[in-house]
Amino acid sequence: MLAPSLRQLGAPLGKLLARSKSTRTEGFDALSEVLEDRTLTRAEALSLVRIATEVSFPPQEHDWNDPAHDLLFPLVTSPFVSLVDPLRAAYARVSERARCAVLAALAAIGTRAAAEALVGCVRDHGWPRSVYQRVFRELPKLNAHADVLFPALLLGAGNHVGPLIGVLIGGLADGHLDPAKVDLEPLAPVALAALERGLPIAKKQQRPGTAWRFREQYGARRTELGAWLDLAGHLTAPSLLRPLRAALALRDPKLAGFAATSLLRRKQPVTAAVLERVAADHETREQLFENLKAIGALSRFPKRWRTWDAFAAAEMARWLVFPTELGELPDDLELMEKLRSGKLTLYVWKFRTGKEWKAGVSGAYVLAGTPGPVYGSSTFSRFDRADSMTPEQHAVAVIDTLAASRG
Repeated sequence: MLAPSLRQLGAPLGKLLARSKSTRTEGFDALSEVLEDRTLTRAEALSLVRIATEVSFPPQEHDWNDPAHDLLFPLVTSPFVSLVDPLRAAYARVSERARCAVLAALAAIGTRAAAEALVGCVRDHGWPRSVYQRVFRELPKLNAHADVLFPALLLGAGNHVGPLIGVLIGGLADGHLDPAKVDLEPLAPVALAALERGLPIAKKQQRPGTAWRFREQYGARRTELGAWLDLAGHLTAPSLLRPLRAALALRDPKLAGFAATSLLRRKQPVTAAVLERVAADHETREQLFENLKAIGALSRFPKRWRTWDAFAAAEMARWLVFPTELGELPDDLELMEKLRSGKLTLYVWKFRTGKEWKAGVSGAYVLAGTPGPVYGSSTFSRFDRADSMTPEQHAVAVIDTLAASRG
């Protein structure tokens, strides 16, 4: 069953079949080490599919230590066309986690046959219970065959609808997906039902302030509704205009922004007040700019917020809302100092959630031309108290910390 060049897998596979959990763990670690970053031949790839599907491995201590998955995942970076049929056959026989590797590998192959196989896997056996992001990052490689993928994948997407709509809209936006070849209108009643069901619930979950936007209970609903509101702009069904207009009144500027740009895409009126509210929010300013730019309506972006200071504040906020950082928007964000060196400008901010002010830095930027979203390699916060150092000292501390982390 092993290709000759994979004989070194024999020992790890033997350990994976042992009765002892600790021995199986050793085998799993050895398996991962052998396959890590390995470029496979076609024969090796087919050999791995056979082992993953024909060998029954005893369970590991943790479900993420899945031998079948780790045998199949290297195929994502060795996507041979000849793997399409074996992978499709494997999908029905392997674990939930290993199914994610099958879908990612089929997407990476990129052919029409691979697109048909992927849709067939999902249609016949369903989505894995938990689909990791690599699947959705590989899916755009099949956008040349979007007429196979869509709307089929979305009609049975369940809780995967958000990232799938992201793939669809990304393909439309970058021109890799030809709307003339994809009939999306069957999605209109699905979108309508999702919006009519979800918008009233989202409205009840919204509160004064901003912290509620980043709570787990609201986050999944926000992602799904944002995806449906965005997609509604690419459809023509008149029935979708009503929920799009209703979403403009939501307290959440992200959802209101998606509704606004979808209505503008459909040549429907949107008041300046709605666009002002979305642009005024540090979290949604950049999104509104990019979405209006994509539909050729950048002239509708409020002039008050089209400044370098406003976009620098938006980037500082974007960094802060990462779950590994502050995890939400600060209650206040104020500029302490702009430090200039030649053509570069570094912004030093103070922000607070609660009573204590902390310091952060965004930039450095070359501020030239018409203001738009900015991205700086030194945007960071050490969460030092704002009054503990001068703005210049905060900037130096951040740059030194980043330099040390980057080696």
